[in-house]
Amino acid sequence: MVTELNILVIEDHDLLREVTVDALCHNGYKAESIDCAESLDDEMAGKAFDIYIIDLNLPGEDGLSLVQRIRDSQPLAGIVILTARMRMSDKLLGYNSGADIYLTKPIDQSELIAVVDALGQRIVKTKRAMLPKSDLILELNLNTRILNGLVGKELLSNSEVTMLVALGKASSNRLETWQLIELIGENVETYPKSSLEVRITRLRYKIMKLGADKSCLLSLRDFGYYLTIQIRIN
Repeated sequence: MVTELNILVIEDHDLLREVTVDALCHNGYKAESIDCAESLDDEMAGKAFDIYIIDLNLPGEDGLSLVQRIRDSQPLAGIVILTARMRMSDKLLGYNSGADIYLTKPIDQSELIAVVDALGQRIVKTKRAMLPKSDLILELNLNTRILNGLVGKELLSNSEVTMLVALGKASSNRLETWQLIELIGENVETYPKSSLEVRITRLRYKIMKLGADKSCLLSLRDFGYYLTIQIRIN
């Protein structure tokens, strides 16, 4: 489940709006809500959301107009229409206006969560694909052990922090295998290289989840490991 994305629910029915936001938050998402399109420009001015859940029967500017406006300004955003309008002509208008998904009320909250998660995964993959890999810079907070990227954050273990900091500070960002083994407090003579590779693989996977590709942490044959991206340490 992709939970680091921001979601905005635009629904004028107070109870439904509250229930929808509660369901999203209960499942780990960061969700906010407004009751009309005009509030997007007033209360939410300056904010950009990853996914919008929009009712069509809104007071003032209608939902279709809002969908088109959001799609024009945020081509990568996920847009879900959630409405009581069930006619095929309305569905076609919704998709032609820029919606990704058209759902009709009433809807089981589990289906809505599944839709949001599917859209979230697509958005994250798209963001990763668009990142200039060579320019990717991750930020590591030593106090919290949190590694931050453009598409989320990951909690590192103590040994992962040690290895990442050492590689980031090493000459040419390379360290020999024995050096990493010593840094994590193991015996160079007895600690299996395969165990170190397991640790490196886990660290590489966490870095990749933040937008890097698999070449972010390379294994150098008969030498050690090479960190190919920049780490900013706080």
